[in-house]
Amino acid sequence: MAEKTERIVLADLDDGVRGAVAAARERVAGLHGELIRWGLVVWTAGNVSERVVVTR
Repeated sequence: MAEKTERIVLADLDDGVRGAVAAARERVAGLHGELIRWGLVVWTAGNVSERVVVTR
């Protein structure tokens, strides 16, 4: 049976976490452009992701 997960709202988190998410978004956006540059995908068919871990 799947565990229930708690919904996390970015606006409710502290400045440090919001800053980490903003930095991750910048890195992911930059890396997405590299997929095309290195011929790893055609157009925008690829995905890049990064996990921001929040411990409570």
